[in-house]
Amino acid sequence: MKKILKIITIILPAFYLLAFGNASAAATAINLNTDSQSISMGQQFSVSLTLDAGQNINAAQGTISFSPSVLKMISVDNTGSIFNFWVEDPTISNDTGTMSFIGGTPTSLSGSGLKILTMKFQAVGVGSSAIKFSNGVVTADDGQGTNVLSTVNETSVTVSGTTNTPTAPAPVIEQPKPVTAAPIASTKLPVAPVLSVGLYADQTKWYSQQGDAIVFWEVPKDVIAAAVLVDKNPNGDPLVFDKQLFDGKDVGTLSEGINYIHVRFKNNIGKGPISTYKVSIDITPPLNFKVSMPEGLKIDDPSPTIDFATNDSLSGIDFYSVIVDSQAPIKVQTGELKLPILEPGQHSVLVKAFDKAGNESESSLAFEILPIASPEIKFVTQPFYSDSENALLVQGSGLPGSMALISVVKSDGTVAARASAKTDDSGQWEYSFSQPFQNGKYQVVVRSQDDRGGFELACYIQ
Repeated sequence: MKKILKIITIILPAFYLLAFGNASAAATAINLNTDSQSISMGQQFSVSLTLDAGQNINAAQGTISFSPSVLKMISVDNTGSIFNFWVEDPTISNDTGTMSFIGGTPTSLSGSGLKILTMKFQAVGVGSSAIKFSNGVVTADDGQGTNVLSTVNETSVTVSGTTNTPTAPAPVIEQPKPVTAAPIASTKLPVAPVLSVGLYADQTKWYSQQGDAIVFWEVPKDVIAAAVLVDKNPNGDPLVFDKQLFDGKDVGTLSEGINYIHVRFKNNIGKGPISTYKVSIDITPPLNFKVSMPEGLKIDDPSPTIDFATNDSLSGIDFYSVIVDSQAPIKVQTGELKLPILEPGQHSVLVKAFDKAGNESESSLAFEILPIASPEIKFVTQPFYSDSENALLVQGSGLPGSMALISVVKSDGTVAARASAKTDDSGQWEYSFSQPFQNGKYQVVVRSQDDRGGFELACYIQ
């Protein structure tokens, strides 16, 4: 996602504000370096993101991508970074295999090996993964916010072998036990069995696993035999009684769909009532589907609508999970969603469909949000004295009918003041800050926002 911030740097040393800037044409490179390119399953390693700036710069942004089936990003460390304020904090999404950031500094910087941040990964799958840098912008301190990024040096890793983690012993599965006590004569028919199935403990749920289904029951003292039947009929009638009496029975692996386990007892009087236990199994994921965007894949609507829908023939669709870029998943019940407001640039959406047994299928879509017109900063009061009564006046232009969102940012990255001004019919706007500012160095940051919530792409002007 590309952003170009519109920023003017101003300094308030003892009594006045001063704009400044310079630039020289030279190569600027983003570098990704890892401490190891051949690793084992489960091993952790670091990747550094550095900048070689051949000219004065003051901001950078981009997206790191990797294979989520091979690698997991554990953390991002920006301690000691050349940037001391973050328009967008480093944000990790291991679902999409991305990490994005936008950082800046009021100080003009140049040089080689400048640290931006360090990422820690863990190998979670066997294979190779490129670690790439995309949507990159490095803005020059030239008064125009020029993108001077010319080279990207990427890296990759290969994961092989397996971990040496000891294998846990297989759990002991309880088996039915024979009943050896002699039955006691009764004067009435036996009671209905009370059934339990450990692997499928809840009769109201759908399950996505198959294994030996062992049904257990308590054996009353008068019972001499038990009959068991497994079928798809809720009214099934077990007729064949086992020769040996047990307190349960392994009925084997049940098939997909709804199964019924029927059990009845027999005593010296006769056959008792039937108890039925329901087991619902679905191991098949929902049908494949596609995500679509009716408005098109290149749109200026910051909150577009996506369509998606599928079916599941057994348990049915439970819900959809929608992941936009690196944001938290959005849970929806229907196959349509109006996305949250997105900033201009490249975006991706991943939709997962879950059935009632927890099986899932997924589909993704890449699209671009087009920016509205970028704002211009035309005037900042200069000279400006900290003890004077005149206000800090900022003037500029933008899209007619839009809002100019203005921030005054301290050198440590904290915001000293915020304001907004609506553009007139010709696109002009201005705002006068009445509060005093302490001596120091500041940046004026301006962004445009239209009535739909869309933002402009960003740019730094020193």
